[in-house]
Amino acid sequence: MKHLLPLLVLILLPAPADAGTHAGASITYSSEDNVFLSPTPEEDEVVSSSLWLDRSTKDGALSTMMYYNGSLVSLSNHDENNYQLHVGGATLSHALPRKGWVQCSLAGEFRIDENSGAMYGYGEYRAAIDSKVWLDREMYLLSGYGARLTGYEDLGAWDNVEHEIYAKLQCMPVDTATLTIATAAGLRQYDSAIDTLDPATSGTLATTRETGQWVNSLTLSTPVIDQKTGLRTFVLSRTNFGDRAASITGLDEEPNALNPLFDDRYSYESLEFGCMLSRMLPFSITGRIGYEHAVKDYTEVVTGGVARHELLDNLWVKLEKSLPLQPGGKVHMNIYAQCQKLWNDSNIDDYGYSALKTELGAEVTF
Repeated sequence: MKHLLPLLVLILLPAPADAGTHAGASITYSSEDNVFLSPTPEEDEVVSSSLWLDRSTKDGALSTMMYYNGSLVSLSNHDENNYQLHVGGATLSHALPRKGWVQCSLAGEFRIDENSGAMYGYGEYRAAIDSKVWLDREMYLLSGYGARLTGYEDLGAWDNVEHEIYAKLQCMPVDTATLTIATAAGLRQYDSAIDTLDPATSGTLATTRETGQWVNSLTLSTPVIDQKTGLRTFVLSRTNFGDRAASITGLDEEPNALNPLFDDRYSYESLEFGCMLSRMLPFSITGRIGYEHAVKDYTEVVTGGVARHELLDNLWVKLEKSLPLQPGGKVHMNIYAQCQKLWNDSNIDDYGYSALKTELGAEVTF
């Protein structure tokens, strides 16, 4: 956290005439019947409050931005899990023809557990270079490379460096539809070798030093019925390579969704698909309904030599509205209400669960 203080001071200094400063605050309240996403449900009420601000400057084709976002997550019944999250960074962008750009960025993220006995605090540093280049009138390419260094306060064995490259090709075959073809490859390298134990023999099953994942997806967004109704559909696949992903099980007696290593994406391969239907309703309210389904095969082997296999279903409904609080739109409020239902069907009883979450939120930006 101390590394973000100089950045915060720079943002708060008096702004030059060509600088733009923006700020905002948000608060969300959720009522959850299974806050940890565990097979033994525990109810709780969660309040998350955030404050963010940024400052941007522009000089010809060059532009810069510095930003900070601080959040506090509080649980009513399980306050030993309360934590803070602080994120800050800076970007330098160079404009390309047709609103394209190339951008370099640096960022830091820090989780601070308020309970001294908690073990999930971490510090993370990120660097990336990204670009948007138009290939022709109806097609552009987003691509980039990023690296992140993550260190855990009490889980030093899980400290790692992660690299990721990606490319997204977006084309608009018609004026109202967008097709996105995306591919990304990530590689996580652990600072020290992690032994995965064989539950059947209590011996070492594999030693993990690096593990990778290749992700491919296809997304289509298009209006349906009329211009007030939109449909977004996607299909996505994950394929692992490298060493077997080490398992984080054993840190908790049961799965804990507040653990940043919960259901780590490198621990499974999957085939996923989903869709979202959005509609502009009366009184300028936007309604959305979505459904996602994932078939997940885990690299983890549990007691008895059985590999985990899970089916995850996610159904949600959301209503949103934007309210101008000042003429000209410089200050406005966004409010929303959302209801989400999760079903996770696992062949291992210790990982199956269902959860219902109702959430209300508001954000003011100025």
